[in-house]
Amino acid sequence: MDELKPCPFCGEEARTWSKVHVVPVIDQETGAYIDADTYYYEQTGCPNCDIWFFIGEDDSEDTTIKKWNRRTGEDG
Repeated sequence: MDELKPCPFCGEEARTWSKVHVVPVIDQETGAYIDADTYYYEQTGCPNCDIWFFIGEDDSEDTTIKKWNRRTGEDG
């Protein structure tokens, strides 16, 4: 696996991390809370700048790291 390059904007160390996103489900007529939809995903990028790539169904962590590491004017 490739080592992550630092953020091209702020120079901070990039990383890969897990994130959970919870979306409440509200009844449209009463406004009452019904349930919550929870989404789990992995991402690679800069937590300081909040710039990242999702590790989606079609990507492996290694593929996403390669996308993050790609810089304009560089091969690869």
